[in-house]
Amino acid sequence: MEITHVDPRRRSHLEHAAADPALPGARLDSARVRARPDDPGQRRHAALEASGRRCRWPRIASSAILPSALDNFLALLGWAFDGKRELFTLDELVRSFQLERVGSNPAVFNLQKLEWINAQHLKMLTEEQRVALARAYLESRGHDFSRRSPEWIAALVRAIGDRLKTLEDAERYGGFALRESLDVDEAAWAELREKPEVATRLGGAGVDDRARFEFSLASLEAITRALATELGVKAGDLIGLARVALTGRKTSPGIFEVMWLLSRETTVARLRAAAARWQEESPHARV
Repeated sequence: MEITHVDPRRRSHLEHAAADPALPGARLDSARVRARPDDPGQRRHAALEASGRRCRWPRIASSAILPSALDNFLALLGWAFDGKRELFTLDELVRSFQLERVGSNPAVFNLQKLEWINAQHLKMLTEEQRVALARAYLESRGHDFSRRSPEWIAALVRAIGDRLKTLEDAERYGGFALRESLDVDEAAWAELREKPEVATRLGGAGVDDRARFEFSLASLEAITRALATELGVKAGDLIGLARVALTGRKTSPGIFEVMWLLSRETTVARLRAAAARWQEESPHARV
């Protein structure tokens, strides 16, 4: 990303951004702003001369944010097309941008807005493109997919769905299936520990025995709902227990996708491990 022009009204904000400790690495090397020869008084805009001519923002312009989304977001800092439209490709920005529509009020760098724009740009991609980007990001984070099929990786990204606002979310919401060890949120576990009859409901025998010959999304849903009926509990309550046991969190992708991604063996092992821990720690456990 290269800065070619700077509105003189923005000079102080630009210099502040270059020195902002919250943006380590950002700099305008040997930068100085001067009036264009054909525009005395600096009333319209000025040319920025810099030896580096690039602002590098590692914490923001990282591989987790799409370049197209960052271009889109930065263009809207102080500029608006019509006050309504917010999503642009780079080519659309080039065609639409007019310096006269840059406002005089300081822009607000809203990271939530950046994540929203990034999510929309991710949705513009095909599933194949999203999967490729998520895989590349996860591999850069040290995750090994050599023993995973392309179908498994695609299913993981599909399961995360609209939670994929940045590529970091592939690891945040897919971590339960990416790591062998389970990172359990202690607040979620404390809530589960206070519930009654958890060991009976999470023993894992139902999933193990009934899904012995098939481990598909349809069969997993049928088995889980049938087990809830037999136990006399709501399916949602049983799914809530299983979610904490299998992902360590109260929120996750769909529970049947979670089970499928984990595999039969890991699903059963985690359900039984959670049941055993509840038996040891819960005040409701039978002595």
